[in-house]
Amino acid sequence: MSYIHTPIISSMKLHRVNTITAMKLEIQSRKLIKPSVSTPLTLRHYKISLIDEFAPTMNLPLVLFFPPSLDNNPTLIVQLEELLKKTLTNLYPLADRYMEDTHTVDCNNQGVEFIQARPDITIQELLIKKTNLHLVNELIPSKLLASDLNNAMLATQVTTFQCGGLALGVSSAHRIGDVSTMITFLNQWATLTRKDTKLGFGGIDFTSSSMFPAQGLLPLGGWEGRGIPPPQM
Repeated sequence: MSYIHTPIISSMKLHRVNTITAMKLEIQSRKLIKPSVSTPLTLRHYKISLIDEFAPTMNLPLVLFFPPSLDNNPTLIVQLEELLKKTLTNLYPLADRYMEDTHTVDCNNQGVEFIQARPDITIQELLIKKTNLHLVNELIPSKLLASDLNNAMLATQVTTFQCGGLALGVSSAHRIGDVSTMITFLNQWATLTRKDTKLGFGGIDFTSSSMFPAQGLLPLGGWEGRGIPPPQM
């Protein structure tokens, strides 16, 4: 699990320095965010590649921290939802579900889980050195995507702290992407929030299966877990 934060602690006075060992997190809402434009039928079935087949069955979690802002935007959450729709239009496989029987992602615009949460502490209290950093796991979407029956590819969580600080947690399935894919997703989402930017979106080339066709193999560790001998290469 990774987390990134800006150095906000040294510039702010902390009145509580006790060790934080627990955090009460209230889930305010859960919803599915679908792409703003439906995926064409010609792209309905995204085939994974041989490289994807070998990817371990795991999730890639990341948390980004943002300090309290003097320019508090009360519509920020709504904007993030709307811009997530546009982001998923370009990165359409992330919005759907993996089908194990066909080794494909069913690109049927089922949507990405978008969670809003609020803890009972401030962002400063969470990030001080004495805090139990395992609490950061609470800021990541709780659904274990890789083992979920729906085989979702991505989930997001926006956590708003008492002080006005914010944490953006993302968890993506390794089945169709790696850290580079996640960074591309976050960069695209962030780019859309900057209305004055002239940056374009280079996109992701979802054609790896044409170069490295899938062979129906289990992911790393999958053979032992099912009592099946590994293939002879």
